[in-house]
Amino acid sequence: MADLSGSKYLGVWKGVSVSLLGRTEALTVENILTLNVDGTATYTSPDETREYTWKETHYGVFLDGKSDLKLTEDGGMLKTRVFGFVTLNFEKQ
Repeated sequence: MADLSGSKYLGVWKGVSVSLLGRTEALTVENILTLNVDGTATYTSPDETREYTWKETHYGVFLDGKSDLKLTEDGGMLKTRVFGFVTLNFEKQ
């Protein structure tokens, strides 16, 4: 397993808002992304929990799993596109 103890992304990230068509609204459901020191990750939403492995990249974080996710750092947040047009915004807890 990887040792990501020096990564600034390590820890718990909470989904705080969603952006669609230029509008951003607060999330009303809990979405939690946990990035562990050993390179494993868990994403929990109201519908499911998914397991990933993760690595730090030049743009932010890449989650490798059943469905890969690219999270881009933007102003202290991590952002990812879902369904091709919706952006989910995470803040570190």
